[in-house]
Amino acid sequence: MKALYVFTRPYALIGTGMAVVSHSLLAVQSFQDISMPFLVGLVQVWIVFALVQIFASGINQIYDVEIDKINKPHLPVASGAISKQFAATIVTAAAILSLGLPIMLRSVPLVSGGVICFLLGCAYSMELPFMRWKSNQTLTTMVIGLGRGLLFPFITFFHFQSSVLGRPIVLTKSLLFSTCVCSLIATVISLAKVI
Repeated sequence: MKALYVFTRPYALIGTGMAVVSHSLLAVQSFQDISMPFLVGLVQVWIVFALVQIFASGINQIYDVEIDKINKPHLPVASGAISKQFAATIVTAAAILSLGLPIMLRSVPLVSGGVICFLLGCAYSMELPFMRWKSNQTLTTMVIGLGRGLLFPFITFFHFQSSVLGRPIVLTKSLLFSTCVCSLIATVISLAKVI
């Protein structure tokens, strides 16, 4: 259980939860908006993004197992606490659920966001032609900045406006400001990661 816990990268899941809460609150126009459907929507979005996070970090651990044996030997796949096959099963389940749940919810923003995040996660880590973007500093910065800085704020906000609160999708100043701040932070994190 501990190895599975570490495999999911809990600090990233906590950060994802904080991002979901803050971006969903941007769609609130009055206290009446914070209702049971809003709270259920909050949990749904967090589950989708948590699954996306588990997929992305899991696939990264699978493809980086030899590098992690040297740099991060405490990670479950690198240490042998979780086999690559079991990690692949977790990653596959997370991918299927992260795409299936938004389809069940009939949320166009979550479906499109899930697909884009899935593709970015694959392109970032997988050793296939035109992929393994993490080996390029510019592409690394772009993936992290795009995912955390643009996709998460817009997808969460649009989902809450359209699917949870039933309003037309409208760009607000608070969303644009939040996106700028998140993009800046994500860029700094990605540059620190590259260094």
